[in-house]
Amino acid sequence: MTLIEWADKTANPLKVKGTQPGAAYPGGNYCEMITSGCALCFAGILNSRANRFGGNGLKYGGTNQAAAPEMELNIDMLKSWSRMRKSNKIFVCSMTDWAGAWVKDWQMFAMLDAMRAAPKQTFMLLTKRPERMSRTVSDWLMTSGLAQVPGNIWLGISAENQAALDDRLPHLISTPVAVRFLSLEPLLGPIHLGWPGMQFIDWVIVGGESGTGARPLDVKWVSGILAQCQAVGVPTFVKQLGGHWAKAAGAQHKKGGLPDEWPEEMRLQMWPGEVWHGHGV
Repeated sequence: MTLIEWADKTANPLKVKGTQPGAAYPGGNYCEMITSGCALCFAGILNSRANRFGGNGLKYGGTNQAAAPEMELNIDMLKSWSRMRKSNKIFVCSMTDWAGAWVKDWQMFAMLDAMRAAPKQTFMLLTKRPERMSRTVSDWLMTSGLAQVPGNIWLGISAENQAALDDRLPHLISTPVAVRFLSLEPLLGPIHLGWPGMQFIDWVIVGGESGTGARPLDVKWVSGILAQCQAVGVPTFVKQLGGHWAKAAGAQHKKGGLPDEWPEEMRLQMWPGEVWHGHGV
């Protein structure tokens, strides 16, 4: 189970190597903040709490760190995916960026191999580092003799504003994959999705920021994205409207995550392949 509305499960096979001398948080998670969208990352918040209570925390450092800790891959977890009887939508590496510089090429290859070997499952992978993702995935495809990433592996990028989307989207589009998606969360400003780029996108997730100090979300930003997606028939999943909106609206759900409390036109939680009624294509 997971609190992430668009996934049935999360899986985090990458951990800080526990036997590394002087390792920060051995056995815990690791990531690096690179943009404003990282400021209130749920993974960082969850694991800073773990630190205070003596648990294995998530070390979040800047890009100017001397060296990231060595990571180890849970091979048993990878093997378990092909043995799962029930089909699930699995968000892989929810506590880190699977295409981060601290993840070795062979580890990315191994994760992709395991997902390919479990066609009954749907795997979702997000990154803020699509250059690395695109390059490594292309190398994996060549090594595997494949023309594109199998349909049960969905590749996506996170983008919090227009600048982030403009920078990351071309790399996602250039990656040979059957299903591409965008996670516009935390949405920190209006976004113009653009055409013809949107013809290569199969799914869009939208969400406001949550947690203490959550930054504002203007519902007009959400409405604008929904209108653009409907116009070209791209399925859209509204995850939440965020903590700032929830407080201003007097909503019961502190993250603004209860659809019944949203404006009616925003109560959309579509999946890839679903069809808008009356879209403009």
